[in-house]
Amino acid sequence: MKKLCYTFFALSLLVSLFLPKSIIAVQAAQSSVSSGSSGGATVRYSDWLTGTHSTLDIFVSNITDETFLSNGVYAGWCIQPRVTGLLHGDTATIFSSLDKDNLPADLAGLPWDKINYLLNHKIRGENKTDLEYFKDVQTAVWMLLGDENPEFGISPEAQQMLEDANAHAGFVPQDGDIVAYIVYSDGMLKDESSVQEVIIEVILQLPPTETPTPTVTESPTPTETSTPAPTESPTPTAPTPTETSTPAPTESPTPTAPTPTETSTPAPTESPTPTAPTPTASVTVTPSATPPITPTATLTPTPTVTSTPACVPQIITVDFSGIAPGESVEGMGKVATGLNIDAKGTAVKI
Repeated sequence: MKKLCYTFFALSLLVSLFLPKSIIAVQAAQSSVSSGSSGGATVRYSDWLTGTHSTLDIFVSNITDETFLSNGVYAGWCIQPRVTGLLHGDTATIFSSLDKDNLPADLAGLPWDKINYLLNHKIRGENKTDLEYFKDVQTAVWMLLGDENPEFGISPEAQQMLEDANAHAGFVPQDGDIVAYIVYSDGMLKDESSVQEVIIEVILQLPPTETPTPTVTESPTPTETSTPAPTESPTPTAPTPTETSTPAPTESPTPTAPTPTETSTPAPTESPTPTAPTPTASVTVTPSATPPITPTATLTPTPTVTSTPACVPQIITVDFSGIAPGESVEGMGKVATGLNIDAKGTAVKI
């Protein structure tokens, strides 16, 4: 059932993407007005040509809930040439020009697309006063509705607005554009004493129809992406502590064990002979040839002989007092009894 709902919303979104924007705007605009008449209201007109932003100020109050309008003052334009009757706090019905299916018969055939284009693309002539500008717009409205001999004549600006509107037949107001609402009283009568039917300018505010569609289609996507996120997080964190912790303790005991055993034995042997390091290195190699000297060797090497009986290092006291500096110390018994130093003539006392 859930997959069926997702498929339905996805198809709806796909269809809306391929629809022309004008069709979408018409559907949204029509949904923003009542399916029947826009409702009644109490309406009062200002005097002719005394409007603030148009030829007439239209005061609307006591609006019914179906109108989607607010009580207030609206810019108004006449849609009947040479009709002088005004409303002075009388009841009228208000229709949206976009709700063509519910317009009265005498309003349904009028070119509301061109009038809406004109209201959104007015042209003000250079250095023209407000009243002159209002007359130009009013003239263009009358001509769009079929008046061939408008009251104020045809200015270049009015003619240009007429041509632009005719060139944009089928115009559909978008969100924030002006929409013509018709204030309807006694109908489009041609009697001069009848009430003037007027249009008022209303800003179109479309409902947010597109917002629920993407939220439904995007909701299943995060559910699929959320599952791989937790599975990847434990993998990098697990190997990192295990590799760093294990090599630290294993390497620490290995260097400490050999260090004290190797440094303890050579330290005492080399300390008594700081002046002659070279002959001591050759002396340790030759004691194998002089085993007869047992009295001096029996005191120190006894504990080490048990482990290495083949060749045991011996400590010998050397006496250089009888040799002059620079004199050779080589030869049997030269500096110690039973010690033969042979450095090929290079060992001398320093």
